[in-house]
Amino acid sequence: MKKVFVLGAGTSRDFGFPSGMELMKEIHSLWNHPGEEEIGNYMGTTEQVKMPSQLQHRFAQSAEQKIKGLSHRLYFSGADSIDDFLSQCKDDVDVQFGKLTILNVIFEKEQKAKEFGDGTLFKWEENWLRVLFGEEFRFDNVEQLKKKLESEQFYFVIFNYDRCVEHFLYTAIQNYYGLEGQDTKDIINKMRFYHVYGQLAPLEWQPENNPIRFGDAFEGVFDELYRFVPNIKIVNKDRGDIEKIKDTISAQIRDAGKVYILGFGFQDSNWEMLGIDEYKKYRANGLPWPPDKFHYTNFGLSKRRRERIREKLFGLTSHGTDSAKSYPDDPTVYEFMHHDYT
Repeated sequence: MKKVFVLGAGTSRDFGFPSGMELMKEIHSLWNHPGEEEIGNYMGTTEQVKMPSQLQHRFAQSAEQKIKGLSHRLYFSGADSIDDFLSQCKDDVDVQFGKLTILNVIFEKEQKAKEFGDGTLFKWEENWLRVLFGEEFRFDNVEQLKKKLESEQFYFVIFNYDRCVEHFLYTAIQNYYGLEGQDTKDIINKMRFYHVYGQLAPLEWQPENNPIRFGDAFEGVFDELYRFVPNIKIVNKDRGDIEKIKDTISAQIRDAGKVYILGFGFQDSNWEMLGIDEYKKYRANGLPWPPDKFHYTNFGLSKRRRERIREKLFGLTSHGTDSAKSYPDDPTVYEFMHHDYT
């Protein structure tokens, strides 16, 4: 069986990472009162982009004024995320600086999540990743895990920039079974991780170029940080890359036996990335929609919003009821994984 996990910001929030709105608020605050690091990053971005046609305008305003102007625009833009806002920015310096700011904020959150403590990635209590590991990847011995991964496929479609899921699973598998690095790589590489809008950087055990370990800090070194800017993908700016991954994601969801949509906000732009509406049209004249294919959490969603989700999915609510008028208490991702994951 193929299992696909669609993971939104809610899946990382318990580990100290911001939701889409919280990230936008945090960036607005940084830009509204830019310090030396923000000003230095903006000036460095201007030098990197090197757009002669804009040099005259750029010298007319200080970097601090430009950053405060971005903050003003962001607040009054009506955007529902920083990605949404940057997708409409026409100045490439602003776009690249925005990506750089995202990197700075999320790298800092990763650094905190790596530390020991109650709010970190490996915290003991209410940790849905611990539950997932126990349900799917914890066996009496590693040979049983290998055998399972030969018969079942795991795909993670991640709408976050952070690398919490892959880092947790790699680290847990390595430490639980007492494996060497290469043995752990051989196991984890049987899974697939797709970051819809890019990620900070590959982890050191992944095959891509320019890897960086989870939780490493840059301490404001511009050149070190700027090399990761192309990893962040923005709609309207990196459309080609996003369309490619959209096709891949749609195919995986279409072929999956189970799809778990967790911590997801169900914004229209993100929903379209999953390709479920196209799949519904494809299935309309064929086999009936599998009643237990889709499972999802609905924490914080209004009754009307949940009704719209049911109309789109024809699936189960997070607690497994098939009644369109019955809505249980909002379950968190942890509660769903702990009580209702099947």
